[in-house]
Amino acid sequence: MKIAVIDDGICLNTAFYVKRLLFDMEYMDEKIQKRISPTLPDSHGTIVGDIIQSYEETVCIGSVKTVWHETGGSPQALAAAIMWCADYGVDVIHMSLGTMEWQDFIVIDHAVRTVSPQISLIAAGENFGQFSAPASLPSVWSVSSFRLKKRLHVMKKESGAYDICADLKIPNKLRRKYGLHMGWSNSYQAAAVTGCLARENLFSVASDNTKRLQSVLKQYTEKRNADDIFPRRISSCEEDEKEIFQIPVVWVRYENGRKYVSRDVVSFLNFFHNLGYYAVSLQDIQPDDSVRRSFFENYCIKIRKEDIEKLLTCYLCDILIVFSEKEPLDGADSLLAASEQRLEFYDLQEKTLLSVQQIRPNENWAYPAGNMILAGYLGEIHKQGEESST
Repeated sequence: MKIAVIDDGICLNTAFYVKRLLFDMEYMDEKIQKRISPTLPDSHGTIVGDIIQSYEETVCIGSVKTVWHETGGSPQALAAAIMWCADYGVDVIHMSLGTMEWQDFIVIDHAVRTVSPQISLIAAGENFGQFSAPASLPSVWSVSSFRLKKRLHVMKKESGAYDICADLKIPNKLRRKYGLHMGWSNSYQAAAVTGCLARENLFSVASDNTKRLQSVLKQYTEKRNADDIFPRRISSCEEDEKEIFQIPVVWVRYENGRKYVSRDVVSFLNFFHNLGYYAVSLQDIQPDDSVRRSFFENYCIKIRKEDIEKLLTCYLCDILIVFSEKEPLDGADSLLAASEQRLEFYDLQEKTLLSVQQIRPNENWAYPAGNMILAGYLGEIHKQGEESST
């Protein structure tokens, strides 16, 4: 089986399971061509490819890069990739991405309608349950994580595709490599479902087999004894509520000319992940004024306390980092104020300044900022050199 992964590229040098690619393309100069731009180690697409291959090692995976770390992606890039993959002759087109911008739906829907019925399209739903394309389109299989609805379900769409909510397990090898929180993201759950359906040959025989499809997904959900399967973290609503209040919420606010860039989020998350903490982020500001909201980087227009609580319930992470230029909400525990020259870390509950640190121009301030956060909560300090080598 041939599966195309449309994402931000697959890095073979760091992939765990994916050892070769059927094709390695990218969207450049308004067309799909052989990839020449670099792909980040442990990119989103690399993780997606690894999960698919971990479920079915015999599938052939091809990659089309349509998302860039600096600018995100565009609906035109996604549409071009869909049509190129269909012309190439793959069996499945996998997309762990999407857009909530309604003006983008027309472009993507047009591309989806050109795909032959013999080719299955599968996409991750938006992580907070909102309508998104391509997942919400009638002919696209859509996947969401069990963490949102707390139950397995398989519902047939009018076109023969399915809407799936699943709790398939992520192999321990990948969980240790990329972080435990990955199992609760729609994008990674969609990859697991794609691999599972490919393994069981359910894409080609899915019509009028809702019960069989649900039965197979349930079997993979309930596998607990294999080395590659980890147990479900959430066991009850009561435990959810207890854990929510124990998760630190750090509000990061930009002041005095500091500009928000996407790599700030990545650097922060990597800092904590490299130390074994599982951090997730929420933001309501754009990378810069010239780049509109992309289909891959979804931002809240206005962060509410309910958004924070919902994210904490979904991820059961070790720390939530909120990037916003607005005043912190009551749900935040601490504030990291970042300017061009200094960092200030406040305890919002006690209304006290915990620490201040000067930073040099062009310094990767995620390291000193991360250390300030860890010192404030745990009294721990980690050297930048150690993290760089990690």
